[in-house]
Order: sequence, then C-alpha cells, then structure tokens
Amino acid sequence: MKLSIEFPPISPAIEAGTVVKWHKAVGDDVSYGDDLFDIAIEEVTRMRRSLSARVRKPSKAKYRKLSDISVLYRVTSMDSGTLSDVNAPEGTPIAVGDVVGHLDSGGNDSEATAQARTTFNLVASGSESSA
Repeated sequence: MKLSIEFPPISPAIEAGTVVKWHKAVGDDVSYGDDLFDIAIEEVTRMRRSLSARVRKPSKAKYRKLSDISVLYRVTSMDSGTLSDVNAPEGTPIAVGDVVGHLDSGGNDSEATAQARTTFNLVASGSESSA
C-alpha cells in the first residue's frame, strides 16, 4: 500500500515552509522513528525576524541581522516502508497538507493510498549574530 507523506500541520499560524533537507533517498528503507526531512518555516521565520530586529544585542548597540534567524522542524516517520518517491525536492516551497512523497508499505494493494503517520520536532531556532 502507498502511504502519502504530507507536510504536517505544526500550528494554526503556520501555512507554508520550505523543504531544506531529505534524510532519506528514494529506495531507502524507512522505519518507525526515522527522520524523513527538515522544513524551514517561513511564516514563523518572518515573525521572529521582525521581533528580533527590534531587540538590541546586550554587548553592542547594533541590531541583529535578520538573515541570521532560522526556525527548522524535522519530520519523523511513524510508519515503516520504502521511500518510493519524492514530490518536493530540497529547496521546494510547500503548503501544509501538500504531499511531499510516498512510502511503499508493502502488501498486495499497490493502487490504494493512505496517509503516512508523521510527527515533527523543533530542530533549530534562534539567531547567531556577527557584528
């Protein structure tokens, strides 16, 4: 059976993001708990940038650089199978609910499709300033 891998709803305020990195390649076996891909969240990044731009660094009077802010989530599989295709390569902007790939979980019904179960974790958030 084919399982569709979707961009999971992380928060009601988050509508889109960008696939930053795939941790599995087409044809790789995927087990429960394996990392699938990383997403940079655009909406949150813009919000954090606008807030961070107004915060002064404690040691210097210069503002933080906006490009130094990053918010990254890692999507993890809760199903097992083989990564059969990737619809959103690295660098692709995606919306919540978009199908980014498929897992082939085996079985006889190769035409049927269901949603793969995934979870996500915050990987990186914050800023690194260089004065």
